[in-house]
Amino acid sequence: MAILPCQLIYLSTSPMCPFLCYNDSMTKEKLIETIQRLLKTDIDLGFLLQLKKTELETLLACIRHEVGR
Repeated sequence: MAILPCQLIYLSTSPMCPFLCYNDSMTKEKLIETIQRLLKTDIDLGFLLQLKKTELETLLACIRHEVGR
């Protein structure tokens, strides 16, 4: 399986990485709230609760990567 550019950002261990601002104590709900804020949407993203926390973190990193372009 290939690693996507956004996964490289997620896997980055640099504390200076601007795409990573969450920590181990962030809940899945908080991650989804952050995704909602980045997407500037009021749409219910509750379906994302079905994802694992690591998958949400990867999704968040991918969105931040694209928004930062």
